[in-house]
Amino acid sequence: MSTGPCKAVPGSTLDTGLDLSDFQIRIHNRHISCIEETQTPIVPISHAWHEGVARANVTKQLNEDAIYEAFFRPLSILKAATPRFTEVLNGPVEIWHDYFSIPQFLPAMQERILLALPDIFRVAPFCLIHLGDVSAATIRAMFPRLGGADDHVQGQLRRLSCIDAFQNSRWFKHMWVNLEYAFCQRACVLTSDDRILYWGGSGQTRDSFSLFRLHARLEKREVDMQMALLLPPEAHREYQRISAKNSSGLAVYARLGVNGGGKHLTYGEALEQISMLDCREYRDRFLAMAGILSIGSYRDIALQISPDTVQACLWVAKGCLQRGDHSPLLLTPCGEAPARGARWLVGHEKMTPTMCFLGERTHQPKNTNILDEDGNIHEI
Repeated sequence: MSTGPCKAVPGSTLDTGLDLSDFQIRIHNRHISCIEETQTPIVPISHAWHEGVARANVTKQLNEDAIYEAFFRPLSILKAATPRFTEVLNGPVEIWHDYFSIPQFLPAMQERILLALPDIFRVAPFCLIHLGDVSAATIRAMFPRLGGADDHVQGQLRRLSCIDAFQNSRWFKHMWVNLEYAFCQRACVLTSDDRILYWGGSGQTRDSFSLFRLHARLEKREVDMQMALLLPPEAHREYQRISAKNSSGLAVYARLGVNGGGKHLTYGEALEQISMLDCREYRDRFLAMAGILSIGSYRDIALQISPDTVQACLWVAKGCLQRGDHSPLLLTPCGEAPARGARWLVGHEKMTPTMCFLGERTHQPKNTNILDEDGNIHEI
């Protein structure tokens, strides 16, 4: 559809500041199989929900923040992406945004589409990671070679504050974006001021998000070394104490690279990662784990996983045991009530990073026969 200037939401006083004059928009209703068959180059947007939208989803009542974010935010992203990616995609730019693409007030359909997130992000040539609380100037200031900092104490502190702002973005704290990033082919950064950061020409778009994610950790180490040289011992100890308080959300993604998800992770490692992330429904953690661990296809997950939280946990754990991942039996309990019929099950009520102390898996198991035909654990 064609649009004119969109300055205000009808019936409200909200000024969007978004001018869509001479900007044509078309909304498509596509099946994921059609996207794969036609190789339609969609660009999915990975983002943390805004507070107004989350509140409207819970209360089932609209508010002005939700109206703006759910309708005009995707349009502003589309407007920013069009001039940047028209050449890269060799045609019109088509974005996928869950505010538009997932019916928020239809729980059954919402869940089915959420289960399809791995496929949606997998088939796209790249996705946009929307860091809605990080500006392009903040990212630039992390890197001194881009003119972002100097060698003096104040310059290093400014650089550190920008690194902390990046790695403590709300995006890093949410679970569903974990799943989206794990399955995308490439991830470009979309900043709070609608700047898209990427490198490469047509057909060669590089993964700027993974690059920034890696270098933020390296730049933090460099700042620490610089401060050790610039500060006297007492001041440096105080710096270390303050710096240690800023926990890095990047650690969650250390073993979740793009284009492959967590196919090399164990149940314990996936549980450790998921336990550090936020989600509204506890059962959703097992939907995400099933996707990250590639426990069957989307159709298998949608048809077989139980609506009951404990049974959903058990379904994922047994799926891992059946392919030789013994870690569900080796986790440390943390005060959960025993699961009926599966006293060995851990994680069905609580998740903490300390449950898994096994380290990374070094090779595939030789023996995968751990469940009998009735799904019971063998004596081992």
